[in-house]
Amino acid sequence: MGNAEGKSKDSEKSASSSSSVKNDKRVEQAFVKLAGSTSNFLTFGQLKEIFNEGLAESLWNYLSDSKSYDAKLTYQEFSRHATTLMGMSTDIYVVACQPLLHLIKLCSEAAAAGAVSGDEKFIGHLANEMCASGSNAQAIICWKNAMCPKFCSALQGLVLQVLLDIDYVSILTQCMIAYVCDEESCNYSRSQKSSPHATPPIC
Repeated sequence: MGNAEGKSKDSEKSASSSSSVKNDKRVEQAFVKLAGSTSNFLTFGQLKEIFNEGLAESLWNYLSDSKSYDAKLTYQEFSRHATTLMGMSTDIYVVACQPLLHLIKLCSEAAAAGAVSGDEKFIGHLANEMCASGSNAQAIICWKNAMCPKFCSALQGLVLQVLLDIDYVSILTQCMIAYVCDEESCNYSRSQKSSPHATPPIC
């Protein structure tokens, strides 16, 4: 009797969750934007047509739970993880875009600050600092939130601009941008005093 009631509650919770996702117009909009209005499936090739290959690979592996690049993703499969990319937090981008050097590359490129010759030493120092407390995604998230909360913001903005048709860059006024830059400079100055090896955040 107890097991039957438990299964019934689990079924109701699953049905409720499924219904919630099904009614999320943002997810429907994103799927149509990526797969097209006449397709019932999303492919890796379609992601590559919209995003660069490195970001497309990370998004595909995250959204599909690491399916083969030759596989197809249904709307139901896509909706399992798509909503997590649309939240306010950028933590999920750290999880989705591992390993660390790949994450740094994607975030830098999204911010139009891709690495050039001579940046290798800086990137190495940055990576070492980011994983000083651990190289797993959770440790890197802790570093991001403490030292550079906006580290993945450009990457998030790039993805959401495609999925939701929102120009996140234009949301910030020049006044806001100036304040953010001043705030980050202050944060970096404080961290420099406490740690002579601290690296400036890419925000």
